Amino acid sequence: MEATENTSAPSASGEASRARSQQAGVARARSPAIFKTLRRDIEAALSRRSTQPDTQARLVEDAAKRGGASVWSGLKRHSYVGMLAIGGLGVLVADLVGVGELAFGVAAAYGAFRVLKRGEAPEEAVEAVLSEVGHL
Repeated sequence: MEATENTSAPSASGEASRARSQQAGVARARSPAIFKTLRRDIEAALSRRSTQPDTQARLVEDAAKRGGASVWSGLKRHSYVGMLAIGGLGVLVADLVGVGELAFGVAAAYGAFRVLKRGEAPEEAVEAVLSEVGHL
């Protein structure tokens, strides 16, 4: 009986996978702070008023920012609405440039889900979606 060689050397794909995981870990470590800052800035902008009180401009600003705050709150509560909107926009953009519309729309909607529901940073969600699409 012949002895077999031990082929436990790491594969190139295994090393690449570990490298991607490490890069994603670094992105996750710094991205939440950026995303939290972005959310905080959006909420601060919606609550801050910059026009003079008791003017027509103030009434317009109040109405616009109340509407924006309502939409923002709704998107946080019902992330599927944002997913549908972003997915639809993705299909529209893909149709305009001639990419596979349905696939692009689904990928865009999934990225929106990761951002709105899971609270991931947009760049992290894009990396994850591209990585997962690449494995299909």
